[in-house]
Amino acid sequence: MGIIKSTFSGYQLTGEDAEAFIRQISNPEPNLYAEAAIQRGEPLAREYIKNGFVVIKPTKEGKSYSEE
Repeated sequence: MGIIKSTFSGYQLTGEDAEAFIRQISNPEPNLYAEAAIQRGEPLAREYIKNGFVVIKPTKEGKSYSEE
C-alpha cells in the first residue's frame, strides 16, 4: 500500500490506495461539494478572463462563503 514516484514516470498507486482511487473515479454519483465549488468559481473565472484579474472581498468574521 502506498504511492510510488520516480523522477521520470509520475505516480503509481498500490494496494489499498489504488483500490480507493478506483472506487472514487468509478462512482457515477456527482459530488455535491464539487458542484458547489464549480458554481462559486465560474463567475471568478469569467471575471479573470474578462479583466485579467479577480477581486475577492473578505466575508464577515464567523460567516462562511456559502452563507452570503
